[in-house]
Amino acid sequence: MVFMPEKGNFKCEYCTSTFSEEELRGMELKKQGEQSQDFADDSQTEQTGEDVAFYNCPQCGAQIACPSTQMVNTCFYCHNSVIRAEAADKDFKPDLIIPFEISKEKATQTFLKWAQKHKFVPNNFFCKEQIENLTGVYYPYWLTSVNADCAATFKAEKVDRRVSGNIEYVTTRNFAVNRSGAMNFPNMANKALKKADTRFVESVLPFNWESLKPYTGAYLLGFQAECRDTDKAELQEIVDENVNNYASSILYNSVSGYTSVKTENCSVKKTSEEWNYALLPIWTITYRGNKGKIYSFALNGQNGASCGELPVSGKKLFGLFTIVAAVTFAIVSALEYFLC
Repeated sequence: MVFMPEKGNFKCEYCTSTFSEEELRGMELKKQGEQSQDFADDSQTEQTGEDVAFYNCPQCGAQIACPSTQMVNTCFYCHNSVIRAEAADKDFKPDLIIPFEISKEKATQTFLKWAQKHKFVPNNFFCKEQIENLTGVYYPYWLTSVNADCAATFKAEKVDRRVSGNIEYVTTRNFAVNRSGAMNFPNMANKALKKADTRFVESVLPFNWESLKPYTGAYLLGFQAECRDTDKAELQEIVDENVNNYASSILYNSVSGYTSVKTENCSVKKTSEEWNYALLPIWTITYRGNKGKIYSFALNGQNGASCGELPVSGKKLFGLFTIVAAVTFAIVSALEYFLC
């Protein structure tokens, strides 16, 4: 079974039957006891070091190597999607998920359109093998929602200028300005995978949080998925700092009508805090350029927002330089000929 983003349903690649989420959930509930036992028996893992584990495919029995933070892998032999047993563990099972809404075909078109706007990209960047590496990955994030009572005091100054004859009169008045209010900061997203490039995973934010659904492993079928390796406690300081900065900025921007405004103090008292572990959809592709440098492209799998870095072909740049130099030489030679 694979999830079909463009239709929002699930398809069996063997018989081409399609199923809705409700139908699939019903089948899962019906066979839950049997499937749980089978998976426990057939998908035993053997940890080899801290980065890689080996799994037995429950479909054909083949052994699969899987990075320790990867939640789902594809069996090389039977192409069955295998979800790691740890993904069902209550401590590592995601709370929420946003399913892919953009198909690989559309993601590929978006990538090519973006890349072809740049004239000096190496030709092999567009080869078939490279394009086929475009992968749909569910990346893990912590979503934190905070309610807080916020208050701030500002020192404001209002300067009035008036000219009478040759004399300029300047009047300066100082004000103590207070602002306070109850604020809600919903779904502040922070990466939950240490190895992920922060710039890379934050470049596709934000998502439409109204599309968040309760997690079900069925959405992982046909895609890759990473498992979090970061706890809430490791991000608490970052979340608190963001809440303080957001609150201070909102209160500051509410003060208007003054020549200058300076923040004297700001206090934030959290009244509630909720954490959810979520998987968010990203289409991604990487390219190894000169000297082994890795170039990455990311596409928001829900709304299509994209970001990336492209390699530059030295040959194409040299060709442009040669053409410019030749044209310049021809113009200078012509001018010298006519002037002489």
